[in-house]
Amino acid sequence: MTDPRQAGFTILELLVGFTLLGLLVVVLAGGLRTSFEISERLTDRTFGLRDLAKAHRILRQQTETAFPLHDQDAQRPIVRFEGTETTIFSVGPAGPSAVGGLIDRELRIFPGGEMKIRTRRGKETVSVRLPKGARFEYFGSQQGNSKARWQSNWSGHKNLPDLVRLTAPGWPPAIAQIHHRQAIR
Repeated sequence: MTDPRQAGFTILELLVGFTLLGLLVVVLAGGLRTSFEISERLTDRTFGLRDLAKAHRILRQQTETAFPLHDQDAQRPIVRFEGTETTIFSVGPAGPSAVGGLIDRELRIFPGGEMKIRTRRGKETVSVRLPKGARFEYFGSQQGNSKARWQSNWSGHKNLPDLVRLTAPGWPPAIAQIHHRQAIR
């Protein structure tokens, strides 16, 4: 016959087993939580890269197609292009195929980080969400003979800036060149 003390588990063996099982559950739960956090960070980074690419594309579309149209109503001839840290006002083609003439358009960064395109007709498009602190800068010479440099404002000049830059915290800068250099009267 068998000894009755050898049949089953002792209370000490059960406590050790449950303790080991509890430690295993804690380690697995921690690993699962870490994997969810990593997955969430990768998803955020992926959406951030999409927003970055979209912001670069919109900046290029809006600035590279700007026309240096002279404002005939001004006291002195100036180009209808104004830029601040949060707004670019320009004249450009009405559509992607440049069919339909020229329209006034505005690219604006709102305080919440949302960048929108607005046309004179009042049509507004939500473009992309940018990090807070995003801003535009303009590179060029205000007068034909002065040295070109980056500036936070471009207004009331006879020429367009050479480059427009969008900077945002944590993002590489997006730089677009304006292609149309000859003034249209």
